[in-house]
Amino acid sequence: MPLMKMLLRVYNLVMELYLGYNEEKNPGVAPKGFVPIQVGEERRRYFIPVSYLSSISLKAFLHQFEEEIQANMNGPITLPCSFESFEAILAVTMAEKTGSL
Repeated sequence: MPLMKMLLRVYNLVMELYLGYNEEKNPGVAPKGFVPIQVGEERRRYFIPVSYLSSISLKAFLHQFEEEIQANMNGPITLPCSFESFEAILAVTMAEKTGSL
Protein backbone atom coordinates (compact mmCIF):
# COMPACT_ATOMS: atom_id res chain seq x y z
CA MET A 1 0.00 0.00 0.00
CA PRO A 2 1.51 3.37 -0.96
CA LEU A 3 2.50 5.62 1.92
CA MET A 4 -0.08 8.32 1.07
CA LYS A 5 -3.00 5.87 1.10
CA MET A 6 -1.75 4.30 4.31
CA LEU A 7 -1.46 7.67 6.06
CA LEU A 8 -4.93 8.71 4.94
CA ARG A 9 -6.35 5.41 6.18
CA VAL A 10 -4.68 5.96 9.56
CA TYR A 11 -6.08 9.51 9.66
CA ASN A 12 -9.63 8.24 9.07
CA LEU A 13 -9.24 5.53 11.69
CA VAL A 14 -7.94 8.05 14.23
CA MET A 15 -10.89 10.34 13.55
CA GLU A 16 -13.38 7.56 14.14
CA LEU A 17 -11.78 5.35 16.78
CA TYR A 18 -9.57 7.60 18.87
CA LEU A 19 -11.56 10.83 18.69
CA GLY A 20 -14.95 9.13 18.52
CA TYR A 21 -15.91 11.33 15.61
CA ASN A 22 -18.70 10.10 13.38
CA GLU A 23 -19.91 12.32 10.52
CA GLU A 24 -23.41 10.82 10.69
CA LYS A 25 -23.82 11.73 14.37
CA ASN A 26 -22.16 15.16 14.11
CA PRO A 27 -22.73 16.46 10.58
CA GLY A 28 -20.75 19.62 9.87
CA VAL A 29 -19.26 19.86 13.36
CA ALA A 30 -15.46 19.68 13.58
CA PRO A 31 -14.01 17.71 16.49
CA LYS A 32 -12.20 19.80 19.09
CA GLY A 33 -8.71 20.72 17.87
CA PHE A 34 -9.57 20.28 14.19
CA VAL A 35 -10.30 22.68 11.33
CA PRO A 36 -12.96 21.92 8.72
CA ILE A 37 -11.88 22.24 5.09
CA GLN A 38 -14.06 21.67 2.04
CA VAL A 39 -12.35 20.64 -1.18
CA GLY A 40 -13.36 20.72 -4.83
CA GLU A 41 -16.63 21.32 -6.59
CA GLU A 42 -18.32 18.55 -4.60
CA ARG A 43 -17.03 20.20 -1.39
CA ARG A 44 -15.66 17.01 0.09
CA ARG A 45 -15.19 17.63 3.82
CA TYR A 46 -11.94 17.07 5.70
CA PHE A 47 -11.06 17.80 9.29
CA ILE A 48 -7.38 18.49 9.83
CA PRO A 49 -5.61 18.95 13.15
CA VAL A 50 -4.95 22.60 13.99
CA SER A 51 -1.28 21.68 14.45
CA TYR A 52 -1.05 20.89 10.70
CA LEU A 53 -1.56 24.58 9.92
CA SER A 54 2.05 25.20 10.95
CA SER A 55 3.34 22.79 8.28
CA ILE A 56 5.49 24.50 5.66
CA SER A 57 4.04 22.27 2.92
CA LEU A 58 0.43 22.93 3.90
CA LYS A 59 1.06 26.67 4.29
CA ALA A 60 2.55 26.82 0.79
CA PHE A 61 -0.39 24.87 -0.61
CA LEU A 62 -2.99 27.06 1.12
CA HIS A 63 -1.16 30.21 0.00
CA GLN A 64 -2.15 29.34 -3.60
CA PHE A 65 -5.78 29.82 -2.61
CA GLU A 66 -5.36 32.85 -0.36
CA GLU A 67 -7.78 35.05 -2.32
CA GLU A 68 -10.51 32.39 -2.38
CA ILE A 69 -10.09 31.70 1.33
CA GLN A 70 -10.30 35.41 2.24
CA ALA A 71 -13.35 35.91 0.00
CA ASN A 72 -15.22 33.19 1.89
CA MET A 73 -14.55 33.96 5.54
CA ASN A 74 -17.92 32.56 6.69
CA GLY A 75 -17.94 28.83 7.27
CA PRO A 76 -15.22 26.28 6.62
CA ILE A 77 -12.21 26.94 4.44
CA THR A 78 -13.16 26.02 0.86
CA LEU A 79 -10.43 25.12 -1.62
CA PRO A 80 -11.10 25.07 -5.39
CA CYS A 81 -8.75 22.17 -6.09
CA SER A 82 -9.08 18.45 -6.67
CA PHE A 83 -9.40 16.29 -3.60
CA GLU A 84 -6.54 14.18 -4.98
CA SER A 85 -4.14 17.13 -4.82
CA PHE A 86 -5.37 18.04 -1.33
CA GLU A 87 -4.98 14.46 -0.11
CA ALA A 88 -1.45 14.38 -1.54
CA ILE A 89 -0.42 17.51 0.38
CA LEU A 90 -2.24 16.22 3.46
CA ALA A 91 -0.20 13.01 3.27
CA VAL A 92 3.03 15.02 3.01
CA THR A 93 1.94 17.14 5.99
CA MET A 94 1.09 14.04 8.02
CA ALA A 95 4.49 12.57 7.20
CA GLU A 96 6.20 15.82 8.23
CA LYS A 97 4.35 15.92 11.53
CA THR A 98 5.00 12.27 12.36
CA GLY A 99 8.65 12.45 11.28
CA SER A 100 8.13 9.92 8.48
CA LEU A 101 9.81 12.09 5.82
